[in-house]
Amino acid sequence: MDLNGLVGIELFNAEEDTYFDKYLHNVLYLFDQADADAIVFEDLDRYDVTLIFEKLREISDLAYSREKCGLRPKKKPLRFFYLIRDDVFTASDRSKFFDFIIPVVPFVDASNSCDQLLERFEKAGFEGLFTKRFLQDVSLYLGDMRLVSNIVNEFSVYHGRLSGSGLATKPDRQLAMVICKNLYPGDFDLLQKGRGYVYALFEQKEKLLKEKKAEECIDSKIQELRQCLDDAEKEPLESIDELNALYFPLAEYEIIIDGVPTSNLSRTELVRRILDKPNSVKYTHYAQYYSYYHKDTPALVVTEKRATMETDEEYIRRKISIENQSAQRQRELLEEIWQLQKYKAKLATMSLKEIILDLGPDDETNFWSPELPSYEPENYLKKIQNSKNFGLLKYLLRNGYIDENYAAYISYFYPNSLTVQDRNFLLSIADRAPLPPDYHLDRPDTVLDRLENVDFFRQEVRNFDLLAHLLEAKGPNLPSFLQSGTEDENALLFLLHSGAKSGILSMHPALSVPCIKNTWSGSVCGAKTRVSFQGANGGFSFWIFFVFSLWRVSHTSTLETGSPKRYLLIWNSFSWITPTFPS
Repeated sequence: MDLNGLVGIELFNAEEDTYFDKYLHNVLYLFDQADADAIVFEDLDRYDVTLIFEKLREISDLAYSREKCGLRPKKKPLRFFYLIRDDVFTASDRSKFFDFIIPVVPFVDASNSCDQLLERFEKAGFEGLFTKRFLQDVSLYLGDMRLVSNIVNEFSVYHGRLSGSGLATKPDRQLAMVICKNLYPGDFDLLQKGRGYVYALFEQKEKLLKEKKAEECIDSKIQELRQCLDDAEKEPLESIDELNALYFPLAEYEIIIDGVPTSNLSRTELVRRILDKPNSVKYTHYAQYYSYYHKDTPALVVTEKRATMETDEEYIRRKISIENQSAQRQRELLEEIWQLQKYKAKLATMSLKEIILDLGPDDETNFWSPELPSYEPENYLKKIQNSKNFGLLKYLLRNGYIDENYAAYISYFYPNSLTVQDRNFLLSIADRAPLPPDYHLDRPDTVLDRLENVDFFRQEVRNFDLLAHLLEAKGPNLPSFLQSGTEDENALLFLLHSGAKSGILSMHPALSVPCIKNTWSGSVCGAKTRVSFQGANGGFSFWIFFVFSLWRVSHTSTLETGSPKRYLLIWNSFSWITPTFPS
């Protein structure tokens, strides 16, 4: 302010002053008035800012100076105590800053936290609820008693609130979500909103499956094998001798083998004998000299002619087709197709755990660094990866304790259209924990709506109620359903028992026969174990129905376009199945 140039006053606010500087007098006044001889500071190390300790040291010096000057009469000497980690200061800085250092033996660290977890869970009434190996593994990352206590307390709340819903959840997975919530509360909150780091890892699953499927070229391999079967079926010739007779370049006349003329032999037999005895073949040659001919019998160069024939591309293709006509080769091709289809179905139903374990070192490194959306906080990915608990998060994901079904372990379930019984069945599919095939479904139609097409390739989906509904509703997923367990003989047993117990297939022969034809053409040929079927009250009739259905498929061309010869081959492969009926 300037009054006619006579008086000058400058008013300003020193914005660079810290809170310690601004309120220093208030702090000292508080210390003077308080009837205390010790001030304890804790948890200051969490900020990783040493300036805080420098300012507190200044306050400590001022308080000591005021005491020496008599500004704190009749007051006890004031002492400052700092509860901090050992790594806040270096060795030299610690000795300079503190007058006296008292070490604290940790009550809990990574070596004994498992015992504390077991003890506290036992006191909370959860003894034997968890897998001991799981607790041993996660305890290696937990070295803070307060963190251990909070994990136990929060699990008690979640388990107590959600266990009453009747869902068959796994305690290990529920505890894993509670641990994730305590280690990464911010990302846990984002996960429930469909955002964050863990959610980004889940989003990579479909991308990785598509890449792996393209890398394996499964569809093209299956198509090639099917083309081999089709070519073999369309090939009119039935033997290599007939093919050789067609492609062997033979323009010479009066062939002689072992001195014996061959004029009475068919071309097929002639070429066969030539190839069998290439060094004993001659032919009649006439050389003209002026007005007369000279007869000669030079050797036929069979080796060159054979090489010309066998390098012909058309000959090679047709030879392969003829070789594929044999019963053994047909079974081998069907087996290869079945194995590829099974592997394709396995890829489609791989869990995140299986995908991670299948990745190479470089691919796994890239997996843990997903591309986050632009709206996520800056450096959010590095903050997660650089945290000291990142190893535990990777362990929980790599071992399947945290997966795409996390919501079932941390949120309420409201049984409206989907009942608890049906929800448990869906969870068993997601968790790869099959329930008995006679497990009752309240609403099979609602369960069907919740399943994707890839789910029907899993063996966990085999259920009598679901099969009955699919047959009744003529569901498009029925072939995939029947193919769900073709990796072993249990799938066939499931189909047989379904008919023996409830007559499911016998009630719907028109629906089941085409599906049996399409689904089991490869898997039956690929089965390696003898199956004996025991049934009662309809078991024999179902067996007769099942075999007769396959016989119908073998001889009926109206069900679906296909080779009767090929399906007769499949029929013959049933010779190893020995039904056993009650006496």
